[in-house]
Amino acid sequence: MKYPTPKDIAGVSVEEIYKILNESLKKKGRVSLEYAQNIKALAENSIGDASYPTTCFKYTVKISQFYQEQIQEITKNIEQRLKESPYYPLLNEFGYNKISLAALISEVGDIRRFPSHKKFVSYCGLGISQKHSGSSVRRKSVMTKRGNSNLRHMFYMLTLVHLRNKTQFASFFERLKERGKHPRAALIGTARKLAIRAYYDMIRCHQDKPLSISQTSSISL
Repeated sequence: MKYPTPKDIAGVSVEEIYKILNESLKKKGRVSLEYAQNIKALAENSIGDASYPTTCFKYTVKISQFYQEQIQEITKNIEQRLKESPYYPLLNEFGYNKISLAALISEVGDIRRFPSHKKFVSYCGLGISQKHSGSSVRRKSVMTKRGNSNLRHMFYMLTLVHLRNKTQFASFFERLKERGKHPRAALIGTARKLAIRAYYDMIRCHQDKPLSISQTSSISL
């Protein structure tokens, strides 16, 4: 350890402490500059058993390293399982990563058990139903909120990824707003569109001929 005692820690800059902590965790930004300032302040005002803060700090670093190793091992196991799945090629598609694809597969299983994209969208909790208001003949389209809440949340978060990266789905979101849709309704509509895309992406993995972008974009909501 480069700075084993509180005296050593107190003698270096906050920036150096910040750098060492982030290097130990092997990921920048996991520790804030304010946290590093607190470490330095504690070292400067350390009292009692001089070895206790050092020992505590050592174990804190070891625990952090242990969790990082566990994350790497779990990620490796996930990737290995994904390679055994027919849906592994979807990692080449924008928006999917190992975690989101693994979550999708674990919740869906074999996509072919859904006879249509409408059944799949309904299962994801993104289905639309007509709401009647008393004796009025006017109807209002609302999301059913029935179905798999994990998939609904996943497609919601995936929608935010597309909005940040200004993809074709972000353009679709903007078109919905231009038609007068509330931003939340436009967000749900985009999530539905992504669920439909995911359905055909997964179906495509069981077929020899890939589905073209024009086919998925022409599907009505």
